[in-house]
Amino acid sequence: QTIAAQSINEEWRAHIFQLSVTFHGGDHMISYPWGDNLHCCSPDKYTSPDATAMKALTDAMQAYVGRFDGDGLYKTGELNKIIYPVAGGMEDWAYGGSWATGGVTCQPRYAYPASRTLYNNSTHRAINLLVETAMAKEPKSSTLGTSKDVLSAGGAHVGDGHIPRNIRLCWILTDMVQPWVEIVNLDALPTQLSAGAEVQLDWEAGGAVKVDEAQIRCVAPGKATGADACLSSSSFNHLLWEGGERAGAFTSKLTVGTALAAGDVLAVRVRIKVDQGWGSDARVEAKHGPPQSHFVRARTDVSYRAVNDDQVITGEVWWESEEVTIKVVGRRMSPYKVK
Repeated sequence: QTIAAQSINEEWRAHIFQLSVTFHGGDHMISYPWGDNLHCCSPDKYTSPDATAMKALTDAMQAYVGRFDGDGLYKTGELNKIIYPVAGGMEDWAYGGSWATGGVTCQPRYAYPASRTLYNNSTHRAINLLVETAMAKEPKSSTLGTSKDVLSAGGAHVGDGHIPRNIRLCWILTDMVQPWVEIVNLDALPTQLSAGAEVQLDWEAGGAVKVDEAQIRCVAPGKATGADACLSSSSFNHLLWEGGERAGAFTSKLTVGTALAAGDVLAVRVRIKVDQGWGSDARVEAKHGPPQSHFVRARTDVSYRAVNDDQVITGEVWWESEEVTIKVVGRRMSPYKVK
């Protein structure tokens, strides 16, 4: 109905967004779909098929964003539960416009074509969060905060306020778009080892709430792969966000394969599988069908593919670090064991 709405509509038609946020004033919350009249009338109806992921995401955001002096934590939950339903909220439009049924038919003004409000299967599958930043529509300037320690987890430090807290919110939302893993402490990692030698590998991960599995992947080009290249200790089941803090470095051990000889080069990567429970048939909302958002499908469904013109999202379940290499310089005399 407005030029602003038409402009936003064109942006969504032209891109594929996984996560987005709208900021409001007048309450104090991070909320998510559903928030419409169609899904508001019974407990069974107001759960979206991505509810497990939305709750996990916003709970992690709530803890990291934190509180500051005189203000508490953001409430989190479904719009229909913690605020009220509306007819035509952006959150539901951004999330369900490509696939949900029962919506209203748009009647644009100002000669804007109604055909521009019909969407393909990919444009509107974002998890769009509604953030009510403060009870006051115009908070006092003394509560806005400063640039000091803006990204410090949990807030409540000197200089914190509405603006730093919501910078943290945008930061964690940006980080969550895609899982990542990185081998760290490279200065302490030897570049040369004997076959059968053991080495500690430190790595960090992000872009997710939980690491379900972690593996060390080793390849000696032209010589060996898998257990012949290295053995490793890498079973995993760990939250990345607890108490408002992202987990630090994890440690795995690998042992260079005894089948390797001097002159061989071992290429090593860490790979992780994350947030698989978000697509599980055991989640409460599974009776409403499989997840529908790009955010969830892109990390839980290897067959997933969404296309909008030249933009593509493909599903992955394993996310790999960049490669580090270790040169094999000899052979240990004793057999190795994985500790």
